[in-house]
Amino acid sequence: MTNFRRAFSSQCKLRPKIRFLNFPHNPIHIFPLIKPIQSFTISFINSKAISHQFAYIGAPKTLNGVAALQKSLEVRKAQGIRDPQGKSATDLGNADYYALGTQTLAELSQALTSRPIFDFAPALDYAIKAQLFGYQFARGNLAAPEWELVTLASLAAQGKAVNGQLRSHLWVLKNLGTGDEQMAQIFATLENVAGKEVADNARAVWAEVK
Repeated sequence: MTNFRRAFSSQCKLRPKIRFLNFPHNPIHIFPLIKPIQSFTISFINSKAISHQFAYIGAPKTLNGVAALQKSLEVRKAQGIRDPQGKSATDLGNADYYALGTQTLAELSQALTSRPIFDFAPALDYAIKAQLFGYQFARGNLAAPEWELVTLASLAAQGKAVNGQLRSHLWVLKNLGTGDEQMAQIFATLENVAGKEVADNARAVWAEVK
């Protein structure tokens, strides 16, 4: 364990890049994803929440989600409804997204990012680190807990087949400071929108993590 901690510390110079949580008494105030839909912006939903999901639900479903959002906005605009655009995503230009993603992944997982599966599939290693944890995270506007909540919902809805990935992201939420009280509220919301079976599976995986 000592060698692991030494290797991890030498791999990353962490903080304060990832914002950890300091929960007030009401956990609702922590997670902007658990809030009235009226407070969402187009940018929040499109370029942050939906586009981020291609890695978890696949490109076809992500494209369908963006198309559904676009159509809905067109209908609302025709009805005279003006939806707030919100803050544009950050553009870092020619940044080293692989390096950024490697550090972000290390900070969130609190583990080494060199893994046998990445050695076996280098293209996957680059895609996950450079595109997902590098480029997507660098676009800003969503803090790490918000990203993880969107990811949690996407993975949980797919059922037990992706429990390994669900476990990893629940571990990240734990690393970010999420406790049983906050997770109970998240699971209750998940049950309300996705059903008891989905929520109970997520609860069971959380029990393994904590």
